[in-house]
Amino acid sequence: MKPLRTWMLACTFFHLAFVPTFADLANFTFDFGPEDKRRVVLKDGKGKDADESTFELMKLHAIGDLDGDKQPDAAAMLVESSGGSGHFYYLFVLLNKGGKLLQIEQPEWLGDRSVIQRVT
Repeated sequence: MKPLRTWMLACTFFHLAFVPTFADLANFTFDFGPEDKRRVVLKDGKGKDADESTFELMKLHAIGDLDGDKQPDAAAMLVESSGGSGHFYYLFVLLNKGGKLLQIEQPEWLGDRSVIQRVT
């Protein structure tokens, strides 16, 4: 019976911790940094900026401890379509600080017409 109690306690602790989900990423406000000065508010994974470029959250994302604090963080990618033939890909890192996602850096531009196969 003792191992069962230990397992139940571990499960209870895990459920109390904030673990980012795809839904959290799909309803986040992404900041492109001080030089770009764009902010994109996503609702259900889609959004627009002030210039009417459209953005979509890619299904590919990763959840894991990125900063060594033993809290699950997230890496997410947005695809920008501005009306032309190109699609611009951006990688965002979001840290879990006190149970809330916090973007601490501007995104990494991954290129135009990039083929992203996985995030690990």
